[in-house]
Amino acid sequence: MPGMWCLARLKCRFGHGEFYGVLAEGHGLYAPALIDAADGCLVQADKSRYSIWFAEWLKDAFRTRGCQETPLRIRRLRSLRAKPLVVNCLDSCYGHSLPKLLSVQYYLEHYPDYDLIVILPRCLEWLIPDGVAEAWISDGPLDGLRAWDDALARRFSDLVSQWPEAWIAACPAGVHCTEFEIQRFTRVEPFDVSAFAADENPKVTFIWRDDRFAFSERSAIRRTWLRVLQRMAPEWSRRVRVRLQLEYVNQIGKALRSRLPALDFAVVGMGVRGAGLAGWITDMRSLVLEEDTERAWCDRYAQSHIVIGVHGSNMLLPSAHAGAVLTLMPNGYPLYLCFTDTILNGRGALHPTMSTLLRYKTVPLGTNADTIAEWVMATLQAFPALTRIWTLPACQTAEHVSCSFL
Repeated sequence: MPGMWCLARLKCRFGHGEFYGVLAEGHGLYAPALIDAADGCLVQADKSRYSIWFAEWLKDAFRTRGCQETPLRIRRLRSLRAKPLVVNCLDSCYGHSLPKLLSVQYYLEHYPDYDLIVILPRCLEWLIPDGVAEAWISDGPLDGLRAWDDALARRFSDLVSQWPEAWIAACPAGVHCTEFEIQRFTRVEPFDVSAFAADENPKVTFIWRDDRFAFSERSAIRRTWLRVLQRMAPEWSRRVRVRLQLEYVNQIGKALRSRLPALDFAVVGMGVRGAGLAGWITDMRSLVLEEDTERAWCDRYAQSHIVIGVHGSNMLLPSAHAGAVLTLMPNGYPLYLCFTDTILNGRGALHPTMSTLLRYKTVPLGTNADTIAEWVMATLQAFPALTRIWTLPACQTAEHVSCSFL
């Protein structure tokens, strides 16, 4: 395991050389790949657009392999009593690492005869659930975990060799929403959807990020100007885009407040607090990610009727805790990735299908603020009526239907 990769060293019995094969773990479950151990060339891979990226990452990592000396910290949470089961959650993408960590609950519940050892990046350390025996924590930068680190591979080998045998969890990179409870990881109870209509002071939260910007691009001239500025002066372009995003968020807040005078509107995410937002907006942005900050953000998500934000891994924890989600999809972004940043909050769900369709929506990034406000209002206004319908016993619902035809 030279980082995020879980591989087997293979030798062809017909003398055609040696290879590295991806184990059926994580992304390897649906994106198998085989590379030549001599030069890293791809020998076999799933070449569909959904999974070829994984094989390309592996090939590039091998060709630039070295000893990165990735810092690794060991946390022993309790003594090991049984067979070790290793869950490798390392990945250079937060949105890949988090779902793998969420699969830990499955192994805790279904494999009690094993002691779980979780390998994870530092940014996920605060999410380790109770029951894990050990955590091996990478203290290096997240984007460095795509590399092939021979020193890290040797360190893992030394750690595992203390046992006569060890197992590795399949650890799927995408976890179905019913297979875990987010509160076991964040220690924050998610929004109870059955009480969606009871609050007269609705809370809406915008998820802020400075690297994937949210603002309206209705003008072709402005889009062209921004592209030129990005090429010629990247730093000035970033500042302009931050300013446009501030303007967009203020417009959304204003449009919502005109319809909901008692609205509690907040902005959460990585950013400079107090810069450019209207005074009545609660600004919870921070440039420093610490456990207290992340848990405070999760508390806010869990109080929110709706969270709004640009598609990306920044929407995973908000969607897992909030009552409803409105995702802004960037122009030109692959639409098949539309819901890969969404974790369904099933707590108190009133109807297994209809309530999900009402609560999770995606609109194009750049949708004007008034339209965003209308989407939010539609969700807030529909829930009181639909709650009454969904909470009726099945026989009562049938009687109402039959009466309506008489």
